[in-house]
Amino acid sequence: MRAAAVVSVILGIARGLMALGFVLVMIVIGIMLVVPRFAPVPVEWEVDAALLGVGTHMTIPVRFYVDTDAHRITAPSLGAERAELRDTYGSLRFPAPQGSFFFINAAFLIALFVCASWGLEQLHRVFGTLRKGQPFIQANARRLRRVAAAVFIGELVRASLVAFNQYYAKAHFTAQGLLFDWSFNIDFFAVVLGLIILAIAEVFAVGTRLDQDQALTI
Repeated sequence: MRAAAVVSVILGIARGLMALGFVLVMIVIGIMLVVPRFAPVPVEWEVDAALLGVGTHMTIPVRFYVDTDAHRITAPSLGAERAELRDTYGSLRFPAPQGSFFFINAAFLIALFVCASWGLEQLHRVFGTLRKGQPFIQANARRLRRVAAAVFIGELVRASLVAFNQYYAKAHFTAQGLLFDWSFNIDFFAVVLGLIILAIAEVFAVGTRLDQDQALTI
């Protein structure tokens, strides 16, 4: 039970951090709407989170190939006369564009924070019942299924956010010797984690039924 209490505290802190992140994004949106109207000159400031930047610049994730004709890669000691850099990932910093691009990124981040907060809330309630010594209740199986759903949805939103930014870079930027590209990649680990949580939810459902049957036979 002591371990459950510790995990419950950690989950509470994580929920607080998600709530703080949500509030900060909303504040940033407000600043981006207000500052350009009242600042007499552009303000040189930036918050760089690799996915969301505010101020005069922003930084986004990118995927690119290196043009082998422009940048020849060889390994004479290995006898390789031609090698390729493929599926290379990095971050691209550039002056923040006017329009909807920033706000679309902010909407993605809000969705991620909401999804994470919802999943953490369900998990926190599960550990609350563990602390009381009553884990096998019907609500816990539903809560764990919601946690699994939060994992799946969160990963889908994350992959969509990265793909959106990569596609934006491909559509708007050019670089000598580099070929920007984009892809929609779902993290295999996140999918496996969601499936494991679903399996645990079914264990709780079966345990609840057995617990109820045992209570009826006494």
